[in-house]
Amino acid sequence: MLNRFRLVGLLTLVYALSASFADLRTVDVQFVPYWGDKPLKADSVYFSEKNGDSIRFTQFRFYISDFILHENIIAGAVTDYQLIDLSTGPSAANTIQYHSMGRITEFTFNLGIDSATNVNGVGSGVLDPTNGMYWAWHSGFINLKLEGTSPSCTKNRGKFQYHLGGYSAPYNTLRQVKLPYETDDEHIRIKVDLKKFIDGVNMKEQAVVMSPGADAMKLSDNAVSMFSILK
Repeated sequence: MLNRFRLVGLLTLVYALSASFADLRTVDVQFVPYWGDKPLKADSVYFSEKNGDSIRFTQFRFYISDFILHENIIAGAVTDYQLIDLSTGPSAANTIQYHSMGRITEFTFNLGIDSATNVNGVGSGVLDPTNGMYWAWHSGFINLKLEGTSPSCTKNRGKFQYHLGGYSAPYNTLRQVKLPYETDDEHIRIKVDLKKFIDGVNMKEQAVVMSPGADAMKLSDNAVSMFSILK
């Protein structure tokens, strides 16, 4: 046990010393909504070949956290929660500061809110329930909210509502997104392709998912596929 504590202390010291000699750098991160190869525009109508019908989006929001820049030597992290709202277009650029001793090779972030934060209940700022991303009836956060209209959704009066959440086993919907970083550009633009999400849904049979369960788990897996780097 003592050796373990010594090892942890040594690693902490090495990291601190490394950071002290590293350069302080910044990276701007922006999320940009797309439909296939076209930027998503508010109030525009799109066509889903998979569902065979038109579709319009009215709300698209999600939480991210634990944004980590992985280098070949060291990693820098931003753990604060951020609520990304792409309902009307690209998000504002978020500036990340980190100590660099190498070249960034990839980055990861969590899509959603972790179990510990859910258990702690409502908070302030982006975790305030007035943001409309919290289930009072279930006492848990909504990781991702996507709403809109389509004639395909005959079982819900032409509307679709996908509110993905859940933090308890076996229905923990928190997902990690991992993306390669193949440029030295300090402005990272992340494409969020809603076509990939919608293609994984039978909107005629599944127009509403608004509680934890197997359906939310499946759609959360599908949501990871939306993210890629814009080049």
